[in-house]
Amino acid sequence: MIRKIQNGDKQALDKLIRLYYEDVFSLCFYRCGNDDLAADLCQESFVKLIRNIYQYKPSGKFRNYLYTITLNVISDYYRKQKTETVSLDEYEIVNSHVDPDQLTIEEKETLRQYICCLSEAQKNVILLYYYHGLRIKEIAKILNTNESTVKSRLFQAIKKLKEKYEEEKTWDSNK
Repeated sequence: MIRKIQNGDKQALDKLIRLYYEDVFSLCFYRCGNDDLAADLCQESFVKLIRNIYQYKPSGKFRNYLYTITLNVISDYYRKQKTETVSLDEYEIVNSHVDPDQLTIEEKETLRQYICCLSEAQKNVILLYYYHGLRIKEIAKILNTNESTVKSRLFQAIKKLKEKYEEEKTWDSNK
């Protein structure tokens, strides 16, 4: 499909965008929490992909290449905006061992809001691991780091989410 796109096949490009749009939008949404902004970041990710598709050389999974572009677009946006994230104190967390697909809408929103409060590195690892089902090795390649760093970031993110959950549970019981 990539070769077809590189040779100017617009139908192949449309098919590729349809194939990956939901995943890219989801990654953008879980990083920013806003439908409109997620749509803009998603669109910008595909624009960058189209601009760079002629330089793409298949050396791994295409999905990983696209996620790398998307995370860079998101990082660039936040670097330009210097936007502060929402305070963790305003929200309640759900159990971090739950499969995200099994959560209620409210639980997903709560978890998304907590994830948005993690460091950028921790957010990326949590989202790629739990929401996109990537392996540690794949995440390391996308983030251009080693596997032990990915494992450490994942561990630290889960630890922070669990601590906040316990803190909120204690606070709620003292009301």
